[in-house]
Amino acid sequence: MVSVAIGGLQTENLGDRSKITPELIANQVMEDNNIENVIAQGNTFPTYIIFEDDGVKVGVNIDLSVGEFGSYDGIYSEKGLEGKIAPEDLFEYEIINDGAIGATGMDSLSERTVKITGIKEEYCNVETDSNYEIKYDNDVIVKEGVLVVPYEVDGKNIPDGIQGEKYTVIEVSLKINSGDTWGHGHFPNVKTIIYPNTVEKLYADGDANGSGYDTTTVERIVLTNSLKEINGSVFDGCSYLKNIVYNGVEYTSESKFKEALTSYGVKYNENNLFGYFGTGLSD
Repeated sequence: MVSVAIGGLQTENLGDRSKITPELIANQVMEDNNIENVIAQGNTFPTYIIFEDDGVKVGVNIDLSVGEFGSYDGIYSEKGLEGKIAPEDLFEYEIINDGAIGATGMDSLSERTVKITGIKEEYCNVETDSNYEIKYDNDVIVKEGVLVVPYEVDGKNIPDGIQGEKYTVIEVSLKINSGDTWGHGHFPNVKTIIYPNTVEKLYADGDANGSGYDTTTVERIVLTNSLKEINGSVFDGCSYLKNIVYNGVEYTSESKFKEALTSYGVKYNENNLFGYFGTGLSD
């Protein structure tokens, strides 16, 4: 699958990448989003896709090599991140689906899936509340302030997991289970959190009304088009948050980001999405 986001308009299932043309993208944008007057300025990539936004014609530069999701090469929305993925055993996990055989026999083996339930306290210097750092083998594992969430994990790192079998990460909570009153973690060495396109749900404490993880220093969060649900006050305490990249589009406004979630059918708790303390996002 090739998926392209243009000015907040999503187009998916474009087929064989080698056969995709700017005109095909423009036509698919109109069909998928039920709009008119979207045209491709050129016949080859890169090109401009021109569409109307509130009566104003807008040209968006499109190169097919940018913003592709849905394949291994596009597991993250930004290139070159595979070498920076956080170590698997940095996190705590819980199995969602163990890949059991279905009722119709061997052909219906389900995908093995898992949720990240938090970051292990042992890898965080939780004794000094104002100076948390995520460390691994005495080294700070966050390179250049970027925490890259893994998209799969070996069963050896999962309670009751099968060693040698890969489990896909589809749900994530990044709180630190430090035993403090709120169960939050401060990450002064984390500026950006990047999620893989396998993640379908972000949650805080596992229910719609749970508190979020307190990532006070995080300035940027990158999400892809796989997201289906944001549960609880996930961004609670992200007072330094400046932008959220979702479906290849950067949002600096809470309201615009919520509009985007709604337009793509993402389920979220509108009252608690950003908690009670606000963020650095404008409105």
